Amino acid sequence: MALFTDEDKARIAAAIAAAEARTAGEIVCVVARSASDYRYAPIGWAAVLALAAPWPLLRFTPWSAQAIHLIQLATFILASLFLWSLPRRIALVPGFIRRQRARAAAQLQFSAQDMLRTAGRTGCLIYVAEAERVAIVLADAAIAAKVDDSVWRETIEALTDALKDDRAADGFVRAIEICGAVLATHAPPGARNEDELPNHLILL
Repeated sequence: MALFTDEDKARIAAAIAAAEARTAGEIVCVVARSASDYRYAPIGWAAVLALAAPWPLLRFTPWSAQAIHLIQLATFILASLFLWSLPRRIALVPGFIRRQRARAAAQLQFSAQDMLRTAGRTGCLIYVAEAERVAIVLADAAIAAKVDDSVWRETIEALTDALKDDRAADGFVRAIEICGAVLATHAPPGARNEDELPNHLILL
């Protein structure tokens, strides 16, 4: 089932447009299926299992080294295949690494979406890594210097609470409203309030 319907996407785009009408800042929303592919995780765990497999066989069976070697190889292949699906891959990765990968991916998207080129450096990125269940808000220099981190934590909590309840669109709309209020306070619209970046939800 898709995380967002067409109606959800339209609501989010409308919320961004409404928020940006009150500010010179820009809001960009990005949702990634995952922040990383974590392909090393199933390979690493399969290797550990394969390395451990021969020890009980050598100790408790009369099997030949050749037979045990084949079992070891089969263990590696089967474990790799079993653990290869994305949910299982992610489950093998510690939470702090998942959060680090999500933050790194958000920072990459901040640059990739041209947010560093906005006039006044007043861009705000709302990023969600769906598989990791991690949300991140990044503000450009002119806004980050003026806003306490507690505001961004409030934004993230509003978004993640809604995601947990399968209300992703509601969460994004609320997060956009909070970010829009912050931008309106610290970056009011000028005489030429140009829409520099796209308002639609970006799905990766």
